[in-house]
Amino acid sequence: MEQQYQESIETYNNLIRICADGKEGYEHAAKNVEDPTMQMTFRRFAQERAQFMEQLQEQVAQLEGEPEHEGSVTGSLHRSWMDIKAALTSGNEESIIRACITGEESAISEYEAALKDTHMTPAARQVIAEQYSKIKQALATIKAYTI
Repeated sequence: MEQQYQESIETYNNLIRICADGKEGYEHAAKNVEDPTMQMTFRRFAQERAQFMEQLQEQVAQLEGEPEHEGSVTGSLHRSWMDIKAALTSGNEESIIRACITGEESAISEYEAALKDTHMTPAARQVIAEQYSKIKQALATIKAYTI
């Protein structure tokens, strides 16, 4: 496999892990907040992250790579989403919201790095750019809960 494809596969798989972590984090958040609107929002974001994973897995498959199916076990993004789990044990909605914000800020940073990949196909770039935009929208929605 060409080196440029391998680099792109690694980039896409990193984003898949990020989305898996986010999906899991939002599922936990939805179960641990009392506000029905927040529950619905967090469930929607969890479903959105699952869709992102599928889209990215398709990109990996098109390059004949092996797509990831799970979240990370190391790294800063995983720690960000682990903060959500810690916040959940406190039952404090404000802590859960702050942890979700931290997770999304980390995801945005990773997506910005991915968009700098000069080897990705135009189709992949479009998928990643659309996901990036939706993650930024999610962050704005979550931040609105803190006002």
